[in-house]
Amino acid sequence: MDLDKLQQLTEEFLRFFAEQKSLDLDNMPMVNFVMDEKYAKDPFGMTGYYSPEQSQIYVFVPGRHYKDIMRTVAHECIHHMQNLRGDLLEMGEMGEGYAQKNEKMRNMEKEAYLEGNMVFRDWTDTRKEQMKEERLLKESASASVPSKNQNLYERLLNKWTKGAK
Repeated sequence: MDLDKLQQLTEEFLRFFAEQKSLDLDNMPMVNFVMDEKYAKDPFGMTGYYSPEQSQIYVFVPGRHYKDIMRTVAHECIHHMQNLRGDLLEMGEMGEGYAQKNEKMRNMEKEAYLEGNMVFRDWTDTRKEQMKEERLLKESASASVPSKNQNLYERLLNKWTKGAK
């Protein structure tokens, strides 16, 4: 895993998220990448969590694809928005199975899954389009006429130029 690349992608995503959700970048949470293998070995282990008291996101990295890590960041960013709105005050029961037993937190999780994934999808689609445009610009800048076709190209160009008088 290239941690510099992960950092760059996260910063890009946070800027996009803040813009999409009309948040000031100063109000965005700090994202902490945790390199603890413990959760990577557990098929049902945590992938991340949000600390409302610290306004920080913790994401477990080992053994995961970049997009999976970024989806966790997106999900936890929605929890941060919920915290900013005051929705995470008086959360109620937060023990084992809270997302099934606590109706308020179930709704908070629904929002985080839906909104987080949609913002992430919008960002990846935008990012893919930017990468495609950058690749096309590079290709057109470095494109040259193959040498075996050079004479034909020059004759056609010369013909078109002459016909433009």
